[in-house]
Amino acid sequence: MDLEKVIFLPRAEKDLKSLSPEIRIWILETVQKINPEIADIKKIYGIKPSLWRLAIGDYRLLFRKTEDRLVVHRVIDRKELEKVLKKFKFK
Repeated sequence: MDLEKVIFLPRAEKDLKSLSPEIRIWILETVQKINPEIADIKKIYGIKPSLWRLAIGDYRLLFRKTEDRLVVHRVIDRKELEKVLKKFKFK
């Protein structure tokens, strides 16, 4: 996926900046190379509009799909997933 088709919202950018430079580069390179058709992407149920999760090692990208783009809301450690998802349910 071309990084031009991936939009990181301000909170996701803040999440990325909090990571080490090595991890940040690894995540961005992985997103750039990812094929959405075969990647470990799963729909998160119970949240409207639909939210999706992409696993990259121990990190998770929470995003929404548009026709031609991915809008990334968060980049978090897998251990924080449940806590962060609770906040999405009330939006």
